Amino acid sequence: MDGETCLKYLVESVEQRHNFLSYIRIGGNANQILCAMAGQELNLLVKAMARCIHACERCAADCLNERDAPQVRTCISTSLDCADICSLTLKMISRESTYWDHLLQLCVRVCQDCAKECGKHNALTCQDCAEACQYCIVACEQYITIEMN
Repeated sequence: MDGETCLKYLVESVEQRHNFLSYIRIGGNANQILCAMAGQELNLLVKAMARCIHACERCAADCLNERDAPQVRTCISTSLDCADICSLTLKMISRESTYWDHLLQLCVRVCQDCAKECGKHNALTCQDCAEACQYCIVACEQYITIEMN
């Protein structure tokens, strides 16, 4: 299974498992509305994380191929760290780990650092990475807000 197929499978698994487990916990109309909101936010979160993972991996790969790779060393390492944290967070949410909220908060911090670092560089892939990180930050914060209520 290639990386893109694996990521698509992971995204679908997270959405299906969360929707099923949320449905089981439903107790009334108010809870159904909250569940629907959480399901929509989870969908946005998964898509934002998938986009962030892809953008970060691409940014790191492109920066490694530059002649000035030593000058973008922090960009490379931060992008790879961000992709790894987003990937781990998706896995932990998928299995409803007790640590998902801590990982989402870490994900926000790492995405903030990555967006800041990549935003310093003019390369298109760096700018795309910074933008994807910003979307991921918003999606994480929205999901945390809904799930904590």
